[in-house]
Amino acid sequence: MRIGRRVIHGAGYERTSPDAADFLAAIDFDDLHGLQTYLRHPAHEELGVRFGQSLSAALVYDFEAGGPEELRNGRFF
Repeated sequence: MRIGRRVIHGAGYERTSPDAADFLAAIDFDDLHGLQTYLRHPAHEELGVRFGQSLSAALVYDFEAGGPEELRNGRFF
């Protein structure tokens, strides 16, 4: 798990990006089965309730990620 705060440092893309988030929480899993097991766990339900109570808004996405070799072999396209 990784937690972070948004950094604004004057990059050009910051002017056109929506101001949608101040914080990031990222959880990495070895595979889809690991993600699905986590989502079904009772502790995840409790965590979801706490996030909902403490955040004014949230965006939640699941991504499959890899390195440059994944792009070369066409895995994501």
